[in-house]
Amino acid sequence: MVQPKAEACISKPLDASIYVESNFVLEFAFKQGQHDACEQILGYAEEGVLSLLIPAYCLAEPYETLGRRHRTRRRLQQEIQTELTQLRRSARYVKTAQQVDLAASLFAVSAEEDRAKLEATVRRVVRAAELIPITPAVVELGYDLQASLDMSAQDSFVLASVLQHLQAEQAEESYFATRDIRDFDDPDVAELLKAQGCDLLTNFGPIVGLIRARLGH
Repeated sequence: MVQPKAEACISKPLDASIYVESNFVLEFAFKQGQHDACEQILGYAEEGVLSLLIPAYCLAEPYETLGRRHRTRRRLQQEIQTELTQLRRSARYVKTAQQVDLAASLFAVSAEEDRAKLEATVRRVVRAAELIPITPAVVELGYDLQASLDMSAQDSFVLASVLQHLQAEQAEESYFATRDIRDFDDPDVAELLKAQGCDLLTNFGPIVGLIRARLGH
């Protein structure tokens, strides 16, 4: 169930910055487990209640994820079609083969729908959020983080983008919210963020609770 949009009648915006990355986009676009919380956060950003920030790189990364998913489905579809060709040679399985063929065709339909959902989400996020660019300073810090924290290049550039922005513009409250527990739920990452006055959260739900509490809702 989609939660109601963030309240529009706000007398004063909060001095709060919420940093997110690519899984925020994926959660929202494909209605994954914390879609409702992402809807609320994005709604607050659209109403100017808080500042939503996302590294520009993170708007391209979901398309890579989607591409991998669709390639897997295409391979599976091709394998199914190969088996169906064999089944159709037997009159006994003709009807069953037709049903399976119809189900397999949904892969192509879902690919079109997924791309449309992702594009709509990215457009909405871009209108509501501030994009953090990849600057030379971000690249340099990213390589340092990759070496010191043993992170992937992608994750190190995401973290570097957040840290660089925090150094330049410090809000009263700052949070980096991500579902990527494997790569970001690390004491060293949390310590780097905390040094810049930013808390690491591995769940989008608490953000909604914190903001509603600040607004007295």
